[in-house]
Amino acid sequence: MLKPLRFHAFFLFALVIFLFLISFIYWPGLNGPFLFDDYPNLSPMNNYGGITSFDNLLRFLFETQGSSGRFISLLTFVMNDQAWPASPFSLKSTNLAFHLINALLFVLVVKQLLTLVNFSGGEKYRYYIALIVALIWALHPINVSTVLYAIQRMAQISTLFSLIAMYVTLKFCSESALHSNLWAWVKYSFVFGCIVVVGVFAKENTFVTLFIAGLCIAVFVSNAEERCHYRSLWLLIFVFIPLLLFSLFYFYFSAETMGAAWLRRPFTMDERLMSEMRIVARYIWLIISPTSVGGGLYHDDYDISRSFTAPLSTFYCFLLNVFIIAIAIVFKKNRLFFIGVLWFYIGHSLESTFVPLELYFEHRNYFPMMGLFIAVLGMIQPLLGMQRLKWFFVGVALLLLPLLGFLTQQRVLLWGDEGRLFYTWSKEKPTSSRARSQYVGYLVNQGYFDEAKKEALDIREKIPDELSSYILNIYIECISGETIEEISVANAISVARVSGYENSSYVMLRSLSKRNLVDECGGFSNVDILRVFQSIGDNPKYMAGGLYASNYYYYLGELYSRLRQLSPAVINLDKAYEARPNITFPLIQAQWLADAGLFKDAYRYLDKARAAPPQTRYIKVSDDSQIHNVEKYIENSKSRWEK
Repeated sequence: MLKPLRFHAFFLFALVIFLFLISFIYWPGLNGPFLFDDYPNLSPMNNYGGITSFDNLLRFLFETQGSSGRFISLLTFVMNDQAWPASPFSLKSTNLAFHLINALLFVLVVKQLLTLVNFSGGEKYRYYIALIVALIWALHPINVSTVLYAIQRMAQISTLFSLIAMYVTLKFCSESALHSNLWAWVKYSFVFGCIVVVGVFAKENTFVTLFIAGLCIAVFVSNAEERCHYRSLWLLIFVFIPLLLFSLFYFYFSAETMGAAWLRRPFTMDERLMSEMRIVARYIWLIISPTSVGGGLYHDDYDISRSFTAPLSTFYCFLLNVFIIAIAIVFKKNRLFFIGVLWFYIGHSLESTFVPLELYFEHRNYFPMMGLFIAVLGMIQPLLGMQRLKWFFVGVALLLLPLLGFLTQQRVLLWGDEGRLFYTWSKEKPTSSRARSQYVGYLVNQGYFDEAKKEALDIREKIPDELSSYILNIYIECISGETIEEISVANAISVARVSGYENSSYVMLRSLSKRNLVDECGGFSNVDILRVFQSIGDNPKYMAGGLYASNYYYYLGELYSRLRQLSPAVINLDKAYEARPNITFPLIQAQWLADAGLFKDAYRYLDKARAAPPQTRYIKVSDDSQIHNVEKYIENSKSRWEK
């Protein structure tokens, strides 16, 4: 046996090698492109000219969507860069740093669990097992979509706080002398509660840590009269009451918002729940059979379960998930297996149940999959015995870890090469509008217009019921100097009334509208764009919810202003403000009216801006500078008109 000092030195050396290995594998991907949700979440850095003042910082942190605002995560992005587009290497290298920190925390959590279940082999052996388990997690290729997808730092920071909360909980569980001490419970509860609350403001997923910690309290803290009088009270306050409050919040306060969100989705709540049975089963398969291919970001073409037998795999996956949970409950005396299985399913409970999110993203496994590794650890110990278990982990270290490292590096190399990445995803997902459109956008940016047009036509054939596929073809023809045929415009107008919601159509239409100011597309002018917009207004999926209706009327008003039609431009911004009050709208209207010489109306809208409610979620930020700038603009316009 190694002496304590030698053991600590050797273990620290192993940790350093561990961290270096992960960094080496991920390094080629740190200059990869920004993707999908990176843009809407991080581009608001530039909404007020960059993060150049404390007020601008507060606006970026708190003028966000989502129930918590996630300002803790957003603050870390500001530490990387204060304007958009930011440096991919800066953002993604910080993501890698968080990944390494989470791996180290996972080592501590696993080691503490092994201690609590009296895992045989001694303290030092438990550290090495925990290190190997954490290394398997850290090197798993499914985590590439979290580490190298910049905005998913939110999932990483949420996991960081969840792991800290779990370690604090497990340490408390191991101190049996504290269980009958009220003050010890109060101190633990305060620390645990603060960690979870801060984590929720990184990403809402941290909320599920309450239930995993409650599970550990229930398993490891005896409620016998002579041992503890407080376990049931703690579970009531930190598990059952939060669950009740969350349910009330969801079904009462968020009912309208959630209802609008469901209207935008191509599936109902029942269909989502059935589809997620298959998706969670697929997650399990991807975790236990890692691969370097198929790990794309976009799964908007995922086959929706319309019933338990359509497709039939829905029923089989339902049985599989029920069987796994039932086995964990039946063998709950194997505490590692029991906690690990429920950790995985509880970890998925927020994003894979009734919240109207999109169906499938691999980064949702970042925290839950830790539970599967804990469950496997609990399962193999009684099967192998102590002596064989040691050789098992030697085999894992020699065979599985190099394989995982190789598979992950192959995926990382792909994520670091923009052209190959977009091409591969497009070929892997031929019916994914996002994957295909992203590749077309890349071809356009590289000047390969003929190839882009060919790809765009193929998208329209394979995905005929989405507006973006029609707008994409018009967009490519426009920028390549071709004349757009009327049938293309008519098709876009027709599909706009029935298409599912997709923000990319807005982006392309606004880009075309701006282009038409200086160089009109042949056969497609701002008037045609207006016709498409008016059809979008007849589509309830684009108008579901105040935010989306507000965006629609804002874009429509912006388009009318380009057509120099002041009255409908102002009217549509009035509708945008009515749908979602925002000081930006009356300030824009005031400038338009000042340009037209209607100063009385301009000042009226300036007063409306002064009365607008604050845009930040939790804190009042002064809008005086914006109002002052527009007031000065009106005065300058007045001076010009008087001359």
